[in-house]
Amino acid sequence: MKRIIVLHMTIIMGLMVTLMPYISASGRTNAETIYFVKWTREPLHDPSYAVLDWSPETGWSRVAFHDMSLALERLKSTSDVQDIEEQVPLKPIPFYEIQRKDARVGIARRLDQYYLDALHVPEAWQITRGKDTTIAVVDTGVFSAHPALKGNVLPGINVIKEGGSTEDDNGHGTALASLLVAAQDEMRGVAPEAKVLPIKALDAYGGGDAYTVAKGILSAVREGANIVLLSLTDPVYSGVLADALTVAEKKGVLVVAATGNDGRSMLPYPARYPTVLAVGAVQKNGAPASYANYGQGLDVVAYGDDIVAASLDGGYRAYSGTSFAAPQVAGIAALLYNSGASVPAEVRDRLRQSAIANRAYPFKKIGFGVVDAYRALKSKDAAPLFSSNDRPEKSAPLALDKKWTLNVPGGADRWFTLDIPYDGTVTWVSDDVQLPIKLELYTTGGVLQESGMLEKGRPLRWNVQGGTMRLKLKNDEVARVNLSLTSTFKIKRIPAPGEARRDRPWPLEMTDRAILTGTLPEDGDEAWYRLTAPGRGKLSIRVATDDPALDLFLTVQKNKDRPIVIDENGVYNQKLFETYIITAEAGDELIIGVKNFYGLGVNAFYTLSLLWQPETKGLFKDVSTVHWAYPMLASLKEEGVTFGYLNDMVYPERPITRAEWADLLTKAFPSSAPLSSFEDQKHTVFPDLSRSNWAYEALFRAYQEGWLERYPDGTIRPNAWVTRREMVVTLNRLLAQPTSGSTMNLTYFKDVSWREPLLLPLIQLVNAGYISGYPDQTMRLSQPLRRVEALVIVYKLLKGPSS
Repeated sequence: MKRIIVLHMTIIMGLMVTLMPYISASGRTNAETIYFVKWTREPLHDPSYAVLDWSPETGWSRVAFHDMSLALERLKSTSDVQDIEEQVPLKPIPFYEIQRKDARVGIARRLDQYYLDALHVPEAWQITRGKDTTIAVVDTGVFSAHPALKGNVLPGINVIKEGGSTEDDNGHGTALASLLVAAQDEMRGVAPEAKVLPIKALDAYGGGDAYTVAKGILSAVREGANIVLLSLTDPVYSGVLADALTVAEKKGVLVVAATGNDGRSMLPYPARYPTVLAVGAVQKNGAPASYANYGQGLDVVAYGDDIVAASLDGGYRAYSGTSFAAPQVAGIAALLYNSGASVPAEVRDRLRQSAIANRAYPFKKIGFGVVDAYRALKSKDAAPLFSSNDRPEKSAPLALDKKWTLNVPGGADRWFTLDIPYDGTVTWVSDDVQLPIKLELYTTGGVLQESGMLEKGRPLRWNVQGGTMRLKLKNDEVARVNLSLTSTFKIKRIPAPGEARRDRPWPLEMTDRAILTGTLPEDGDEAWYRLTAPGRGKLSIRVATDDPALDLFLTVQKNKDRPIVIDENGVYNQKLFETYIITAEAGDELIIGVKNFYGLGVNAFYTLSLLWQPETKGLFKDVSTVHWAYPMLASLKEEGVTFGYLNDMVYPERPITRAEWADLLTKAFPSSAPLSSFEDQKHTVFPDLSRSNWAYEALFRAYQEGWLERYPDGTIRPNAWVTRREMVVTLNRLLAQPTSGSTMNLTYFKDVSWREPLLLPLIQLVNAGYISGYPDQTMRLSQPLRRVEALVIVYKLLKGPSS
């Protein structure tokens, strides 16, 4: 749903969750609309938008829209505009602190830094300690006065606020810097004589966006950094970030990125970009860390568990995560630069080649293996990374969507294994091959599938089938051919291109249950489906994926009614699906649309599940069996929780009164405790409540339990409507501030201010699943609570929020 840059930070000290109101990194409110626009020349100005920032290196700018529709219309019609990306509001990033059992905090000890010995860093220090190299830490800033860092931190740059401080107000950046260049007796960084350049691109809550990170990379390049460290993730491809990485590669700057801590079998960005060195994590025993993301494109791993690093209090803490494995690799890269390596491709290959692989674990889990500092430094004169794969049975793994440096001797072949995830296309391109070289694609059984000549700057595109294949590079020339080779995979479009369009939806037959799959590989792709209701009933719709880059956006329309947009979930709450239930009459035309919230093509499947339930005779006169809440209302009635009227009417859309709310709660949660001592003077405690009122005991019970409050004038107002804000207060007291497991992510609502007094209880209730907002991303706290909403809440209280 909403795009975020995430710090994957786990602090190993007692479980403590920090969640605070968030102001965007730019200092603007969430209500403003920001886009990123790429220009072919200096940006044009227009009354419909304001250019806030512009990067001449890439052409990208940050633009605030005053009039969205007019601004988009004018920008899209301008020949000077190459691309437009949306920046969406960010949310605070929760992080956790878990107490170490041995409590060795405050002072780091040499024995705590087990990874230095495991990576043979002390042996590497006999050759170099990284002098005269600079590592840019694009993160939350650095606490430069920390004793372990004094003298090794350069004046930094704040790309969030021009001229602002680069001091760390989060702690993440300081921890990374210490793993790189700490130079005290109690703690040593991997490259203790290198320098750290702090680039503050993330705010105090770890929040940022692709533009601030890209700007940080470009700033590091301008300042002469050798290496850029990115211990952060973004689920979605960004042209802004991709172009900044291209500049870094051309300027000889290596970018190292952590793969993230979601435990997924796919890499997020920026680790997924072709020129980025992707770093995963292993445990102390060398086994892959369960939290580390892995998959095609993983280059190397380092240690991620129990890593001692500097903290903002001047002491030290122990952390876990890929965030803290990545600096180990970046530090070794600094040693390589100091020892004579000059270009990123060489550093990447030497780190890959010298890594130690335990082939008890698959390549996708550990890449080329655990990095080794000493072996990397001694690998200068070693054979090229791929030199022994001259026969099919000796094929070397070659990840797609990566840039590789290869060489093929004259008259020789080089064989590689490709793991093609799905049916689709692979495009090969080389920007530096001097002599044509032949590429051939074979099945593992040796059957030729595709072939072609690779020439400089000319893409070679093949249709491929998912599965394991073998790629052969054949050099028929006498001379050795050196080349860089970049591959781009794109999944096959399902339904086929030109089908399932908005103006020509794909027809579906209405059955009891239908499940179909589709893909959205191209930017701007949408898929539309049409079906006709066979009778009166309800259709349950669910669209889901397993790739966070595909943030599903569901649209449902009945006949000519206004389309309903459903966009409640996303990577921010780890729910990669959207659902909706719609009722229909016989002959109603139902249109279902699926697209990516970000509008970008993604190599992933979505699954569209449809369940049709015809109407049958039910328990209530005014709630059909196809009503979305019917199963829950029926369950309540079967449990003996009475809530309807004598004529079997529920009146689901009516606002619930305070008397009805109290009656419902006291029936659902009966108490044997006596009423309080003022029970005999009921008529004097609440001047507007008489003994004859049908709900007087329920109101007193609810008041005594703290579920309802009196008004300032002492009245209870039994016939007043309960607002959704009062609902939050009641549930918060009833449940004593529920939490949803160990994580609490902020669900974004357009009409909830960060200064809302009930913000924290609201977050807890939403994330626990007791309440939800509306499809338009509003919470409507001031509006009355409908009876059907109240009944569903009570059902969830009794049965559990996931029922």
